[in-house]
Amino acid sequence: MTHPRNAKIVIGHDEAIASFKKLIASGKLHHAWLLYGPKGIGKASSAYLFAKELLQNNSHDDRTFKLIENNTHPDMFVIESENEDDEIGSEIKVDQVRELLSFLHTTPALSKRKVVIIDSVEMLNNNAANALLKALEEPSLHITFLLVCNSFRNLPATIKSRCAVLKFNALGLEEFARVLGSNASDTKSVYELSYGSLSIAQVIAKPENLELLKQVKGVVNSGAQSLSQLIKLKKSLSNDESWHCFTYVILRLIMDKIKQTALEGENVEPLLQWYTKTSEALKEQEIFNLDRENVALNIFSNNQ
Repeated sequence: MTHPRNAKIVIGHDEAIASFKKLIASGKLHHAWLLYGPKGIGKASSAYLFAKELLQNNSHDDRTFKLIENNTHPDMFVIESENEDDEIGSEIKVDQVRELLSFLHTTPALSKRKVVIIDSVEMLNNNAANALLKALEEPSLHITFLLVCNSFRNLPATIKSRCAVLKFNALGLEEFARVLGSNASDTKSVYELSYGSLSIAQVIAKPENLELLKQVKGVVNSGAQSLSQLIKLKKSLSNDESWHCFTYVILRLIMDKIKQTALEGENVEPLLQWYTKTSEALKEQEIFNLDRENVALNIFSNNQ
Protein backbone atom coordinates (compact mmCIF):
# COMPACT_ATOMS: atom_id res chain seq x y z
CA MET A 1 0.00 0.00 0.00
CA THR A 2 1.41 3.41 -0.98
CA HIS A 3 2.32 5.62 1.97
CA PRO A 4 0.40 8.95 2.08
CA ARG A 5 3.64 10.94 1.74
CA ASN A 6 4.06 9.53 -1.77
CA ALA A 7 0.63 10.66 -3.01
CA LYS A 8 0.79 12.91 -6.06
CA ILE A 9 -2.89 13.91 -6.05
CA VAL A 10 -5.87 13.57 -3.74
CA ILE A 11 -9.30 12.84 -5.24
CA GLY A 12 -12.58 14.08 -3.82
CA HIS A 13 -11.52 16.88 -1.46
CA ASP A 14 -11.08 19.81 -3.84
CA GLU A 15 -12.92 22.30 -1.62
CA ALA A 16 -10.95 21.51 1.56
CA ILE A 17 -7.62 21.52 -0.28
CA ALA A 18 -8.35 24.77 -2.13
CA SER A 19 -9.43 26.45 1.12
CA PHE A 20 -6.21 25.47 2.88
CA LYS A 21 -3.97 26.51 -0.03
CA LYS A 22 -5.72 29.88 -0.11
CA LEU A 23 -4.85 30.39 3.56
CA ILE A 24 -1.23 29.44 2.89
CA ALA A 25 -1.06 32.03 0.13
CA SER A 26 -2.63 34.68 2.36
CA GLY A 27 -0.04 34.22 5.09
CA LYS A 28 -2.86 34.00 7.68
CA LEU A 29 -2.54 30.31 8.48
CA HIS A 30 -3.40 29.12 12.00
CA HIS A 31 -0.49 27.36 13.72
CA ALA A 32 -2.38 24.06 14.33
CA TRP A 33 -4.90 22.25 12.15
CA LEU A 34 -7.08 19.21 12.68
CA LEU A 35 -7.64 17.44 9.36
CA TYR A 36 -10.80 15.64 10.41
CA GLY A 37 -12.95 13.01 8.67
CA PRO A 38 -13.50 9.26 8.21
CA LYS A 39 -10.50 6.95 8.24
CA GLY A 40 -8.63 6.26 5.02
CA ILE A 41 -10.16 8.88 2.69
CA GLY A 42 -7.07 10.98 1.93
CA LYS A 43 -6.52 13.21 4.99
CA ALA A 44 -2.93 12.08 5.57
CA SER A 45 -2.15 12.33 1.85
CA SER A 46 -3.51 15.89 1.96
CA ALA A 47 -1.34 16.68 4.98
CA TYR A 48 1.78 15.72 3.03
CA LEU A 49 0.66 17.77 0.03
CA PHE A 50 0.18 20.73 2.37
CA ALA A 51 3.65 20.12 3.82
CA LYS A 52 5.09 20.36 0.31
CA GLU A 53 3.31 23.68 -0.19
CA LEU A 54 4.54 25.02 3.15
CA LEU A 55 8.15 23.90 2.83
CA GLN A 56 8.86 24.57 -0.83
CA ASN A 57 11.16 27.50 -1.64
CA ASN A 58 9.84 28.00 -5.16
CA SER A 59 7.20 26.60 -7.49
CA HIS A 60 9.57 23.97 -8.92
CA ASP A 61 11.22 22.80 -5.72
CA ASP A 62 11.78 19.15 -6.63
CA ARG A 63 14.37 18.68 -3.89
CA THR A 64 11.86 19.54 -1.17
CA PHE A 65 9.29 17.15 -2.64
CA LYS A 66 11.80 14.28 -2.79
CA LEU A 67 12.96 14.86 0.78
CA ILE A 68 9.35 14.82 2.02
CA GLU A 69 8.53 11.67 0.06
CA ASN A 70 11.61 9.98 1.53
CA ASN A 71 10.72 11.26 5.02
CA THR A 72 14.16 12.93 5.27
CA HIS A 73 13.28 16.63 5.17
CA PRO A 74 15.00 18.30 8.16
CA ASP A 75 12.14 20.77 8.61
CA MET A 76 9.38 18.16 8.80
CA PHE A 77 8.65 15.96 11.82
CA VAL A 78 6.24 13.03 11.53
CA ILE A 79 4.61 11.00 14.29
CA GLU A 80 2.57 7.87 13.55
CA SER A 81 1.17 5.24 15.87
CA GLU A 82 3.70 2.47 16.40
CA ASN A 83 1.28 -0.04 14.90
CA GLU A 84 -0.19 2.16 12.17
CA ASP A 85 -1.83 -0.66 10.19
CA ASP A 86 -4.11 -1.76 13.01
CA GLU A 87 -6.30 0.40 15.21
CA ILE A 88 -6.61 -2.27 17.89
CA GLY A 89 -3.97 -1.73 20.57
CA SER A 90 -2.26 1.11 18.70
CA GLU A 91 -1.12 4.27 20.44
CA ILE A 92 1.26 7.18 20.18
CA LYS A 93 3.56 7.28 23.19
CA VAL A 94 5.05 10.16 25.13
CA ASP A 95 8.62 9.40 24.00
CA GLN A 96 7.57 10.12 20.41
CA VAL A 97 6.23 13.52 21.42
CA ARG A 98 9.32 14.31 23.49
CA GLU A 99 11.41 13.89 20.35
CA LEU A 100 9.08 16.40 18.71
CA LEU A 101 9.67 18.94 21.48
CA SER A 102 13.40 18.91 20.71
CA PHE A 103 12.62 19.47 17.02
CA LEU A 104 10.46 22.49 17.84
CA HIS A 105 13.33 24.32 19.53
CA THR A 106 15.56 24.40 16.44
CA THR A 107 15.40 26.86 13.55
CA PRO A 108 14.43 25.77 10.01
CA ALA A 109 17.32 24.29 8.05
CA LEU A 110 16.17 24.42 4.41
CA SER A 111 12.83 26.21 4.41
CA LYS A 112 11.32 29.33 5.94
CA ARG A 113 9.16 27.26 8.30
CA LYS A 114 8.78 23.82 9.86
CA VAL A 115 5.89 21.34 9.64
CA VAL A 116 4.71 18.71 12.11
CA ILE A 117 2.41 15.89 10.94
CA ILE A 118 0.75 13.59 13.48
CA ASP A 119 -1.23 10.65 12.08
CA SER A 120 -3.52 9.69 13.80
CA VAL A 121 -3.64 12.24 16.62
CA GLU A 122 -6.48 10.51 18.50
CA MET A 123 -4.04 7.64 19.17
CA LEU A 124 -2.05 9.78 21.63
CA ASN A 125 -1.99 8.20 25.07
CA ASN A 126 -2.65 10.52 28.04
CA ASN A 127 0.99 11.41 28.68
CA ALA A 128 1.65 12.03 24.98
CA ALA A 129 -1.46 14.23 24.70
CA ASN A 130 -0.34 16.34 27.67
CA ALA A 131 3.13 16.75 26.17
CA LEU A 132 1.66 17.83 22.82
CA LEU A 133 -0.66 20.30 24.53
CA LYS A 134 2.33 22.20 25.90
CA ALA A 135 3.70 22.60 22.37
CA LEU A 136 0.33 23.80 21.05
CA GLU A 137 -0.06 26.31 23.88
CA GLU A 138 3.22 28.07 23.02
CA PRO A 139 3.15 28.25 19.21
CA SER A 140 6.13 29.43 17.20
CA LEU A 141 5.53 31.68 14.21
CA HIS A 142 7.46 29.38 11.87
CA ILE A 143 5.82 26.06 12.84
CA THR A 144 2.60 24.54 11.45
CA PHE A 145 0.97 21.47 13.01
CA LEU A 146 -1.08 19.19 10.72
CA LEU A 147 -2.95 16.77 12.96
CA VAL A 148 -4.77 14.00 11.10
CA CYS A 149 -7.85 13.01 13.11
CA ASN A 150 -10.23 10.09 12.49
CA SER A 151 -12.25 10.44 15.70
CA PHE A 152 -13.18 13.66 17.53
CA ARG A 153 -14.67 11.58 20.32
CA ASN A 154 -11.28 10.14 21.31
CA LEU A 155 -9.39 13.44 21.16
CA PRO A 156 -8.95 15.51 24.36
CA ALA A 157 -10.97 18.73 24.36
CA THR A 158 -7.86 20.68 25.33
CA ILE A 159 -6.17 19.74 22.05
CA LYS A 160 -9.31 20.41 20.00
CA SER A 161 -9.56 23.90 21.46
CA ARG A 162 -6.05 24.82 20.28
CA CYS A 163 -6.69 23.87 16.65
CA ALA A 164 -8.56 25.05 13.60
CA VAL A 165 -10.55 22.31 11.86
CA LEU A 166 -10.46 21.35 8.19
CA LYS A 167 -13.30 18.92 7.49
CA PHE A 168 -12.91 16.08 4.98
CA ASN A 169 -16.11 14.35 3.90
CA ALA A 170 -16.46 10.68 3.00
CA LEU A 171 -15.98 9.90 -0.67
CA GLY A 172 -19.00 9.13 -2.83
CA LEU A 173 -19.13 5.83 -4.67
CA GLU A 174 -18.10 7.41 -7.98
CA GLU A 175 -15.03 9.13 -6.47
CA PHE A 176 -14.21 5.98 -4.55
CA ALA A 177 -14.30 3.91 -7.75
CA ARG A 178 -11.99 6.40 -9.52
CA VAL A 179 -9.34 6.04 -6.84
CA LEU A 180 -9.66 2.29 -6.45
CA GLY A 181 -9.48 1.78 -10.22
CA SER A 182 -9.37 -1.74 -11.60
CA ASN A 183 -8.34 -3.33 -8.29
CA ALA A 184 -11.94 -3.91 -7.20
CA SER A 185 -13.84 -6.84 -8.61
CA ASP A 186 -17.01 -5.67 -6.87
CA THR A 187 -16.68 -1.94 -6.20
CA LYS A 188 -20.05 -1.44 -4.45
CA SER A 189 -19.43 -4.32 -2.01
CA VAL A 190 -15.90 -3.06 -1.34
CA TYR A 191 -17.24 0.46 -0.76
CA GLU A 192 -19.84 -0.75 1.72
CA LEU A 193 -17.54 -3.11 3.63
CA SER A 194 -14.70 -0.61 3.84
CA TYR A 195 -17.09 2.16 4.94
CA GLY A 196 -15.52 4.38 2.31
CA SER A 197 -11.97 3.95 3.63
CA LEU A 198 -9.59 3.69 0.68
CA SER A 199 -6.74 2.30 2.76
CA ILE A 200 -8.98 -0.54 3.94
CA ALA A 201 -10.57 -0.93 0.49
CA GLN A 202 -7.24 -1.63 -1.19
CA VAL A 203 -6.95 -4.70 1.02
CA ILE A 204 -10.61 -5.71 0.90
CA ALA A 205 -10.63 -5.53 -2.91
CA LYS A 206 -8.55 -8.68 -3.13
CA PRO A 207 -11.01 -11.48 -3.97
CA GLU A 208 -10.13 -13.70 -1.00
CA ASN A 209 -10.59 -10.83 1.48
CA LEU A 210 -13.80 -9.62 -0.15
CA GLU A 211 -15.28 -13.11 0.06
CA LEU A 212 -14.23 -13.39 3.70
CA LEU A 213 -15.93 -10.14 4.68
CA LYS A 214 -19.10 -10.86 2.73
CA GLN A 215 -19.27 -14.00 4.82
CA VAL A 216 -18.65 -12.04 8.04
CA LYS A 217 -21.39 -9.57 7.12
CA GLY A 218 -23.82 -12.39 6.44
CA VAL A 219 -23.07 -14.01 9.79
CA VAL A 220 -23.47 -10.73 11.71
CA ASN A 221 -26.73 -9.81 9.96
CA SER A 222 -28.35 -13.24 10.08
CA GLY A 223 -27.61 -13.96 13.72
CA ALA A 224 -27.72 -17.65 12.88
CA GLN A 225 -24.49 -19.48 12.21
CA SER A 226 -23.80 -23.08 11.34
CA LEU A 227 -20.66 -24.74 12.67
CA SER A 228 -19.39 -25.27 9.13
CA GLN A 229 -19.74 -21.52 8.36
CA LEU A 230 -17.77 -20.54 11.44
CA ILE A 231 -14.99 -23.05 10.85
CA LYS A 232 -14.63 -21.88 7.25
CA LEU A 233 -14.55 -18.28 8.41
CA LYS A 234 -12.03 -19.06 11.13
CA LYS A 235 -9.61 -20.69 8.67
CA SER A 236 -9.62 -17.60 6.46
CA LEU A 237 -7.98 -15.36 9.07
CA SER A 238 -4.45 -16.73 9.25
CA ASN A 239 -2.71 -13.99 7.24
CA ASP A 240 -2.15 -10.41 8.38
CA GLU A 241 -4.21 -8.81 5.60
CA SER A 242 -7.29 -10.87 6.31
CA TRP A 243 -7.03 -10.24 10.04
CA HIS A 244 -6.60 -6.50 9.51
CA CYS A 245 -9.77 -6.45 7.38
CA PHE A 246 -11.66 -8.51 9.92
CA THR A 247 -10.73 -6.35 12.94
CA TYR A 248 -11.67 -3.14 11.13
CA VAL A 249 -14.96 -4.36 9.68
CA ILE A 250 -16.39 -6.57 12.43
CA LEU A 251 -16.92 -3.75 14.95
CA ARG A 252 -18.44 -1.51 12.28
CA LEU A 253 -20.86 -4.27 11.26
CA ILE A 254 -21.93 -4.91 14.85
CA MET A 255 -22.48 -1.19 15.40
CA ASP A 256 -24.62 -1.06 12.23
CA LYS A 257 -26.62 -3.98 13.61
CA ILE A 258 -27.11 -2.12 16.90
CA LYS A 259 -28.36 1.02 15.11
CA GLN A 260 -30.76 -0.97 12.92
CA THR A 261 -32.11 -2.90 15.91
CA ALA A 262 -32.66 0.35 17.82
CA LEU A 263 -34.55 1.85 14.88
CA GLU A 264 -36.81 -1.19 14.86
CA GLY A 265 -37.57 -0.62 18.54
CA GLU A 266 -36.04 -3.88 19.68
CA ASN A 267 -33.75 -4.60 22.66
CA VAL A 268 -30.14 -3.68 21.82
CA GLU A 269 -28.58 -4.72 25.15
CA PRO A 270 -27.35 -8.16 23.93
CA LEU A 271 -25.76 -6.53 20.88
CA LEU A 272 -24.10 -3.85 23.02
CA GLN A 273 -22.63 -6.58 25.19
CA TRP A 274 -21.43 -8.39 22.07
CA TYR A 275 -19.77 -5.20 20.81
CA THR A 276 -17.97 -4.70 24.13
CA LYS A 277 -16.81 -8.31 24.31
CA THR A 278 -15.62 -8.21 20.69
CA SER A 279 -13.65 -5.00 21.25
CA GLU A 280 -12.04 -6.46 24.36
CA ALA A 281 -11.23 -9.73 22.58
CA LEU A 282 -9.51 -7.93 19.70
CA LYS A 283 -7.43 -5.84 22.11
CA GLU A 284 -6.41 -8.94 24.07
CA GLN A 285 -5.43 -10.70 20.84
CA GLU A 286 -3.15 -7.78 19.97
CA ILE A 287 -1.59 -7.50 23.42
CA PHE A 288 -1.06 -11.21 24.09
CA ASN A 289 -0.67 -12.39 20.47
CA LEU A 290 -3.49 -14.92 20.88
CA ASP A 291 -4.50 -17.35 18.15
CA ARG A 292 -6.48 -15.22 15.70
CA GLU A 293 -8.71 -17.98 14.39
CA ASN A 294 -9.84 -19.03 17.86
CA VAL A 295 -10.46 -15.40 18.83
CA ALA A 296 -12.67 -14.97 15.76
CA LEU A 297 -14.59 -18.15 16.53
CA ASN A 298 -15.12 -17.03 20.13
CA ILE A 299 -16.40 -13.63 18.96
CA PHE A 300 -19.28 -15.33 17.16
CA SER A 301 -19.76 -17.99 19.81
CA ASN A 302 -20.28 -15.21 22.38
CA ASN A 303 -23.35 -14.12 20.45
CA GLN A 304 -25.04 -17.51 20.29
